Amino acid sequence: MEPPPYLLSILQPLTIHLSTLLLLVLLLVIISALLSGSEVAMFSLSIKDKEKLSDEKENKRSQKVLLLLESPKKLLATILIANNLVNVSIVMTSTFVMNHLFYLENMSELTGFIVQVILVTFIILLFGEVIPKVYANNYSVAFSKFMSFPIYTFKLLFSPFSNVLINSTSIIDKQFEKKSDQFNAEELEHALDLTKHSVEN
Repeated sequence: MEPPPYLLSILQPLTIHLSTLLLLVLLLVIISALLSGSEVAMFSLSIKDKEKLSDEKENKRSQKVLLLLESPKKLLATILIANNLVNVSIVMTSTFVMNHLFYLENMSELTGFIVQVILVTFIILLFGEVIPKVYANNYSVAFSKFMSFPIYTFKLLFSPFSNVLINSTSIIDKQFEKKSDQFNAEELEHALDLTKHSVEN
């Protein structure tokens, strides 16, 4: 059964080069999914989960998770940097693939926009963000263990960049901490005033 004439008019022949690039896009989406899931999994570990990991002294993956969580800002910066690099790679590679897989000149501007932008964005969001985060939230301990060594490798690899990211946001963090401390002091003072008034009455 031959494909519809319209598809023949917009689809180019699939070459080995294009097939390789399609596999590369698939691989990048899987990596993006693992990184997105790692963020949710590691930062959603409860105190009980961490205690269980701590008890597993002989399990290197468990200890590596705890080691990563000792520097939460650096962990988050590492995951964000790695995931953004992967997502940019997905967009660049998929754009090249779309340009050589479809005859864009035979499409309307709307169809071309849907194929090049909306389709790629949908794939990244659904398979690279939503599904892995839902899965990682339900299996946070297992997911964290599975990704502990890859994330640790990324942490070492992107350490200079993550340090810059952390230092650039440290001023903002300090401002939030000051506001938080000030708010807590005001709350405490207010509570003491209420206690004083209630005792006097």
